[in-house]
Amino acid sequence: MTVLPTISFTLLFFFSFSTLGQTSCDTLNPERVKLYDSYTPKTFNKLQHKQKLDLSTAFEIATYFRLKDDTTYKQWYQLYIDRTKEVFKHSNQDKGMPANPLYYVAVSYYYTDNFVQADSWFNKAIKASYSSKCLDYYKKLTSDKLKEQNK
Repeated sequence: MTVLPTISFTLLFFFSFSTLGQTSCDTLNPERVKLYDSYTPKTFNKLQHKQKLDLSTAFEIATYFRLKDDTTYKQWYQLYIDRTKEVFKHSNQDKGMPANPLYYVAVSYYYTDNFVQADSWFNKAIKASYSSKCLDYYKKLTSDKLKEQNK
């Protein structure tokens, strides 16, 4: 029997950004934003190399950097992808990965410009019964990007 670590993929209170170019799907806990604003590059560097970094924290930091127009966000999304796959690689193969991380891996692939993988992981999330307006939103954006690439 494989015991999966408890991973929090949802935060109780989200703060939605409504500025141009951001959607209600771009959300962060306001207290966490204050915390990240206080971090130095050295602090983020230490976190990035921490082996037991909480997955939701890695995704949050990636989103934080993306919303701040900091180019390091792609590294953090890739870190989230790699760590999530590592955590769940020993999970029960019949059940597979839970729906939430499937969705967040898909979003991470979208923001690393890997639209083929994003599409694949969105389909996995849908198959695992993940449903949200944000999934529909990102799935459409991904389909549009794939069509652009194939022109």
